[in-house]
Amino acid sequence: MKQYDVVRIIKNDNKVGITEGQIGTILEDFGDNHFEIEISDENGITIFSGEVSGEFLEVVYRCSMREKDLFEFLIFIAEEDAQISTIVDFFTNQLGYEVNVLKNIVDYGVKMDILKVIKNDEDNENCMVVEGNELNEIDWSISNVIHEIWFKNFDYYRKKLFVSNPEIPKEFRGFIKE
Repeated sequence: MKQYDVVRIIKNDNKVGITEGQIGTILEDFGDNHFEIEISDENGITIFSGEVSGEFLEVVYRCSMREKDLFEFLIFIAEEDAQISTIVDFFTNQLGYEVNVLKNIVDYGVKMDILKVIKNDEDNENCMVVEGNELNEIDWSISNVIHEIWFKNFDYYRKKLFVSNPEIPKEFRGFIKE
């Protein structure tokens, strides 16, 4: 098991608060078969985050995208067209990715200080950065028209993505499907 693998809980652990059948994502590998996992509901809202022993987990799939799709995902962000509703519609409804794949890539980008999530007001005139626990409460559905994903350093990533021979930046290459 490795970071960003999607895992299934294979037996209950009442002490930790996980139930057989729940699906989560490995956020950290602490070594010695212990992992920090996050479990979200169908809208991407976190319902559990904590340390779990590997004996309670099995890998369902690796959190990854085809290279051309990951490139397109990053282009959406670089073109400032990364409203949650637009991304979810295109990448889940049209390309068939699970919402948690998108959420995990964005969570990684936020954690690495590469991406930020912005919440717009109703008039789209004022916006604020979503941080901390508020990130876990974002609605990852096509109805979410108030949250957008931005690169913190637009110029740097635009220079990486909008060139004659573009490549996925090294920071995101771990998400390419093998």
